Amino acid sequence: MCTRTTLLAAAIAAAAAAPAQVARLQVVHNSADTTVATVDVYMNDSLLIDGLGFRTAWGYQDVPAGMDLRFAIAPDSSTSVADTIPGLTTTINLLDSGTYLLAAQGIRSAMGYNPAPPFMWVLTAGMEVDTLGQLGFTLHHGATDAPGLDVYERGVLNAGIINGQGYGQASVPMSLPAADLVLELHAAGDPDAWMSYSLAAQNLAGQGVAVFASGFTDPAQNSGGPAFGLWMALPTGGPLVALQPFQAPTARLQAIHASADTALDVVDLYLNDELLADDLAFRHATAFADVPAGVALRLALAPATSTGVADTIPGLSTLLQLDSAGTYVLAAHGIASGNGFNPAPPFSFGSFDPAREAALSAGHTDVLWMNACTDLPVLDLMEVGALDSLLMDDLTYPGFAGYLELPADSFTVQVRTADNSAVVGAYQLIPAALDVVDSAITVVACGFRDPAQNSNGPAFGLWAALPAGGPLLELPAAPVPMARVQIIHNSADAALATVDLWKNDIMLADDLPFRQATPFLDLQAGVDIDLGVAPAGSTSAADAFHHTVMTFAGGSTHVLMAAGIESSSGYDPAVPFGLHHHANARETATSGASNTDILVAHGGTDVPTVNINEVLAFGGVTLVTGLSYGEFTGYLEPPTAGYAFDVVAAGDLLGSFQAPLATMGWQGEAITVVVSGFRDPAQNSNGPAFGLWVADADGGPLVELPVYTGVEEQAGPLAGTVLWPNPAADRLNIRIPDLGPRSLQLALLDASGRAVRSWSGAGPARQADQLTLDLAGLAPGTYVIRLRSDHYSVALPVGVAR
Repeated sequence: MCTRTTLLAAAIAAAAAAPAQVARLQVVHNSADTTVATVDVYMNDSLLIDGLGFRTAWGYQDVPAGMDLRFAIAPDSSTSVADTIPGLTTTINLLDSGTYLLAAQGIRSAMGYNPAPPFMWVLTAGMEVDTLGQLGFTLHHGATDAPGLDVYERGVLNAGIINGQGYGQASVPMSLPAADLVLELHAAGDPDAWMSYSLAAQNLAGQGVAVFASGFTDPAQNSGGPAFGLWMALPTGGPLVALQPFQAPTARLQAIHASADTALDVVDLYLNDELLADDLAFRHATAFADVPAGVALRLALAPATSTGVADTIPGLSTLLQLDSAGTYVLAAHGIASGNGFNPAPPFSFGSFDPAREAALSAGHTDVLWMNACTDLPVLDLMEVGALDSLLMDDLTYPGFAGYLELPADSFTVQVRTADNSAVVGAYQLIPAALDVVDSAITVVACGFRDPAQNSNGPAFGLWAALPAGGPLLELPAAPVPMARVQIIHNSADAALATVDLWKNDIMLADDLPFRQATPFLDLQAGVDIDLGVAPAGSTSAADAFHHTVMTFAGGSTHVLMAAGIESSSGYDPAVPFGLHHHANARETATSGASNTDILVAHGGTDVPTVNINEVLAFGGVTLVTGLSYGEFTGYLEPPTAGYAFDVVAAGDLLGSFQAPLATMGWQGEAITVVVSGFRDPAQNSNGPAFGLWVADADGGPLVELPVYTGVEEQAGPLAGTVLWPNPAADRLNIRIPDLGPRSLQLALLDASGRAVRSWSGAGPARQADQLTLDLAGLAPGTYVIRLRSDHYSVALPVGVAR
């Protein structure tokens, strides 16, 4: 090896006849022959570069121009130019002020390389700077077994930049954007990319670089030499920089088939021209997969029999562009058929990002929710078990809601209408049972709420898509809490002789007559139910003249009484119509199988506040005190036997009624006794008269309690009572035995059992043991006069004649 005092300046001084002519030169070692892995480079007789390694560049320097320059390669142990390896020399003559690149390449060895183009020096135009402020670029083909190259720049220009460049050739210098470039190599004339490399040029603006195709595509055929790649020489020289193979940006994508259109039951799914999913069935999903990012993608559906993307069903495709490293869930939904579905929102694709494949926290399940149900445009999700809270409010079709990060617990999810008026369905979500703890899943509301309106397609449900794809998992149905509700029609308004009852938009009872009750009905609990009362013949809940919104607790039992006046005239008083509510109702006797539980409801608009006394079995005991219109009592729990009830208002007897519980077969049952009708029909459009009527748990026509005359009662001292005259015209005299300190109650009952005259204690005209009763204004006919004193009573017939 020569001494290191032999410098480039000395070489130039010795060789240059006209030192004013200078060129710029870069030398690059690109011969992959292992026998010349490191060499000394001589210019004329002087050492120019000591120990130049393979894939190393000598930076741009001034060299003489306008004269012959002999370059020679010697072993890196050389001591002078005399050690030059035979055949590894070349002579060049450079133009003044020119810029050049001289590359060593090819094979020196006689064997071990296939193919083995001989070692050669290649002199080309160089590019040290880019005067446009971009990236000065040349490509040099020095890979001995690589084909000719076409080169496309895909990062910015998306265009071809080099065409048909063979081994030993270099491109013309060009300017490229100083940006993230992608050099896509094709074998000359081949439309398919061979390989691609990244060139990050943001920090190289204004510089010129030389990129070399270097190494062997098949090292095994070339003495195990260095593998093929693109290597970049910087203008300052030094080791060449390896361009990294381009990793095309990708995103993660899962596709879910959530269109319940029966015409799309099974489809093929294409991504650009490639089949992404073959025979993808409804309620199936692809696994998350890598797909290209940062470029336009066309997603298309074709029949399951398709042979290529050309078979795409018209209108069933979409364009999308995904962000690099993004994660997406994409769902197909909507209707493609021209008829048979109501409503029929058009088919489309919806996407959500950032999606997840795994839970963010260990031990949890991250749940993404989607509404793909075409006939449930808005829904709420309510968890009624572990969390007892609203999960999602107003999830619209088609749409996704964000992730919920659920612990490993058992959940009951109710799908409700947006107005919270109905539970569409309830479902169990148990991550451990689904084996999705630590995973992220997508739960899709899909199928039809009303299959009959949608070609009898699949029914609504919640289905879970797992990251691994495949069939969606159906969330098992959970029971929907219910309440039991009976509705009694007790409005004596003639205009409401028959009504329709609506629950939200569903008819509960069609043509329900006055004094008739529904059976106890199952109504959903925990939701806001709009109970509507409409005239008979109504066609929708919009026809209702009265609405009441109620929310019932799960497992509860209720009685509702419809009462009051809707007509604007003809009734006095005209108490407004309403639904009166009693919670904690019963369908059977809870006090024992031998008892009858009795609920009393006051529904008589012109009947004052009343007490109800039992006068047959309990000797006048007051069972109900101060019951006003619209009110209910608590339950009475008497043994199932025969009873008689006096309905008393402010000391006046309004009526007496038998309650033959055993005879009516009400043993072990719960009944509702309703104060019904008008005390004064003449003031109320001659409507039905006052009485007590019974609704049992089975519903149907109410049972009228018969008038009680007291013939079965014990007369005692009242047996000596005398009436005269009988028949009477204007006055009736009543003589009774001496009762001592006992009280006395008197009532004159008409044929319906209604009290038309009553008296208690000090009377209208009592002298010792005689009473005089005014009969003025009474219609001729047969009446009953009933007298009570403590537990004694007597009923006597009376005629009124004019």
